[in-house]
Amino acid sequence: MNPKDDKNPSRDISYDLFDAYDILPSKYHDLIRRPSAAEWEANAALRAELDEIDRSLVELFLKRQRFISAHDEALDDSLIFEPQKDWLALRDLEKKVSDSSLRASAEAFYRKLQRLEREIRYHKRLARGRKIPGRELLDAFPRGLRASTQAFDVRRLAFLGAPDSAAETAARFLYPEAKRIAFREMHQAMRMLDREACDLLVVPTDYIDSGMHSYLIERFCREDLFIVNACTVETRYRLMMPRIAKLSSIRKVLGTALSLERYQGFLKRMAWNFGEVATSALAAHEVALRNDPSIAAIAPEDDALILGLSCPETEIDRLSTYRERYIALARKAYISHDANSLILLVETRDQTHALSSILQAISDRGYNVDYLKLQSPALNEPEVDVLLGLQVPFGDERIMDLLYQFQEELSDTHLIGWFKSDDHRR
Repeated sequence: MNPKDDKNPSRDISYDLFDAYDILPSKYHDLIRRPSAAEWEANAALRAELDEIDRSLVELFLKRQRFISAHDEALDDSLIFEPQKDWLALRDLEKKVSDSSLRASAEAFYRKLQRLEREIRYHKRLARGRKIPGRELLDAFPRGLRASTQAFDVRRLAFLGAPDSAAETAARFLYPEAKRIAFREMHQAMRMLDREACDLLVVPTDYIDSGMHSYLIERFCREDLFIVNACTVETRYRLMMPRIAKLSSIRKVLGTALSLERYQGFLKRMAWNFGEVATSALAAHEVALRNDPSIAAIAPEDDALILGLSCPETEIDRLSTYRERYIALARKAYISHDANSLILLVETRDQTHALSSILQAISDRGYNVDYLKLQSPALNEPEVDVLLGLQVPFGDERIMDLLYQFQEELSDTHLIGWFKSDDHRR
């Protein structure tokens, strides 16, 4: 058999390197050794044997699935996720695998098989419309969720920012017909929303990421606050400082890790120290609170307008436009049929195990996490709230399977929003 024979069914992609032997410069020939005809024959025989083993594995798996299908009714009312049973099976497997070097691989194979089996059973139950033991999938989510796939009327909305700022641009883009009301303080805007004096509140995502506004996560958990829309707006970042300050008086600059990295050349040339904070909003608030002429911040220009800070002209202004994400908050959940962004909040008991299970379940279905935020309700406690976002169309079957799985395998899952997210360029 010739390694260059394209009809060779056992051809391995690794031999592409040998096919390139003739076109490589001669000085590289000694780095690549062509396999001899005997070696090629031996490799082909090994490959054929491995293919036969693989076919046996596939046949065993299909035999297992046929057995489950034949006893579908008996298994339908059983628990899909039984951690104790899986743990005992893994311990039994460990005893059966005499070669200790293979135990880790055998355990990984078994776990993957069990995850696949659970995914298939979740999908079958949903397809049959059967009830989950103790509750139905969507019954575990907010009452208005299923009936809210129709558009809702937004007449008045509040936004956190100054008039004509990026925040108002986002609010206008999301709901062009609504009356817009500007607020400088988050608690004032939330009070308007809670009193139903406005239908929605538009805020930058900094106010979710910030520990200063972690009560939003708590309200997501209580299911009396939801994300119903989102967009990104080009935002101008600038250096800002108290009005009593001058450039010559600045000694330290606050900003996010990303902001400080973007402008580190400028900061070093100015010989300024810098301090990292969680969000750009926090950086601007800290400068306004201290009112110290030696401290400045790098943050969106809107923050300077909101907090009454001054923005001197610097070289930051030349390359300072970046995309800022804004979200619309409401007291009820609304879903549109053209939704493409799903936000979930999962309350867990075990941070390490739960996070790995969440990411594995998402990966198994071929999705990537678009947004991930972890928050512990209390210090030194194993519990953690996982806020994550996925780019998926409304009603996607694989996602419904995933929601079903989260409800069965994790403590509490909250659907925070499923909406259409758009970009806007100012």
